[in-house]
Amino acid sequence: MSLPKKINEYFFCRGRNHLWSALLFLTIMTPVHAELIVLSYHEASHKLDYKPDFNAITVKTSELAAQFSWLKEHGYISVGINDLLAAQQGTRTLPDNAVLLSFDDGYRGMYEQVYPLLRAFNYQAVIALVGRWMETPDERKVMYGSSRIAREYFLTWSQIREMIKSGHIEVASHSYDLHRAIIANPQGNMQPAAISQHYNADTGHYESEKQYRQRIYNDLKRNSDLIARKTGQRPRVLVWPYGAYNQITIDIARKLGMPVTMSLEEGKVDIRNSGSINRLLISNGITLTDFVWQITNLYKPQTELVRAARLNLDDIYDPDLKQQEKNLGEFLEKIKKRHINTVYLQAFSDSDGDGNADALYFPNRYLPVRSDLFNRVAWQLRIRTEAKVYAWMPPVAIDQKVVIRPGDLYEDLARYAHIDGLVFYDDTDLGNYKHKLTERARLYRPLLKVIHKKTGLPPMITLEKN
Repeated sequence: MSLPKKINEYFFCRGRNHLWSALLFLTIMTPVHAELIVLSYHEASHKLDYKPDFNAITVKTSELAAQFSWLKEHGYISVGINDLLAAQQGTRTLPDNAVLLSFDDGYRGMYEQVYPLLRAFNYQAVIALVGRWMETPDERKVMYGSSRIAREYFLTWSQIREMIKSGHIEVASHSYDLHRAIIANPQGNMQPAAISQHYNADTGHYESEKQYRQRIYNDLKRNSDLIARKTGQRPRVLVWPYGAYNQITIDIARKLGMPVTMSLEEGKVDIRNSGSINRLLISNGITLTDFVWQITNLYKPQTELVRAARLNLDDIYDPDLKQQEKNLGEFLEKIKKRHINTVYLQAFSDSDGDGNADALYFPNRYLPVRSDLFNRVAWQLRIRTEAKVYAWMPPVAIDQKVVIRPGDLYEDLARYAHIDGLVFYDDTDLGNYKHKLTERARLYRPLLKVIHKKTGLPPMITLEKN
């Protein structure tokens, strides 16, 4: 049976014969050449009134089939993990316009809706399973973020084994219990478990570096052991929950036999890169037109107008925590009102104005901590204003009377704070020294960007009336 006949038969049974008419206006579009595109899906359903009692990213099966059809008609070739590993090892190359499909979280729609399509198109896919959810007994609820949902919304192991046997599916680890947030600072911010240092509110201390590494290792090993026990195959792929990872987690994954890891960063996939593989997230309610635009524009340079401002934590800090939170709220409102999308956040305190750091605003190995405030402010900027946060801590501002390795401080900063980058501003030529400091920070924030400023920083946001 031909592919069009298979698809038509599939949709006839479900009353979806509008598929081909939806494709007509798109057939003349030519896809851009790409070495590899990796797509990230979640749940799928063909029912127009499908409303699960949880907030999953769901694509209608009719839309998914239309996307698969467009890929097939425009010369995209479905590849699997064997193909990717062979290309990484240099034993063979990927075909032109290779596409790798991935489905996160292990929802039941994978078996009921996606699996029949994979067989019809002869496509391959990776499914990423969360061990904690899979091991929840049928009669109990799955702890899904802050909600509890029925176990029936997820795959069973018998369904998974059937799909593996077909040759269309490879199972990846999605961690055992890292698909959640943990307390990551004294103010109680909940942040991704895989890349955050857990703060114990009872003891008032963070987990140690050794405890952090052991926590990640134990979790990833537990899930790999579970998948191996239930399927007979150890996972070779790790899909990071929320797309969040660092160099430490990557190293642990490799040690456990998972050389391929996947994030949610967009952009060209460099299979030679030793880091994590970028994926394009396919979101709720996406139309075929939107899908085609995403695919064909994925590798085109994107420009963004930067509206930047400085923010001095000395202006937010207050011994009275209520007043401090009020100050923070006022700053956040100013940033939103002015449509600022980039904030240079000062990580040190210079209360006497002599240009040297008297104390820092994050836990560190050398200097006093005026307040563990930096991560709180950086995270609130991220979730309430969607601004990118660049840490500002010039090495020349560190009091030279103190015996300090600045690289340690930059590593400490990245360990305890979720930042998008570093900004270096001074007239001193630090040369390769900046690169060394940046590399230390990238141990915890591998996607960290760097801005070099020699002509001056943006205006300072203050609490004074405009």
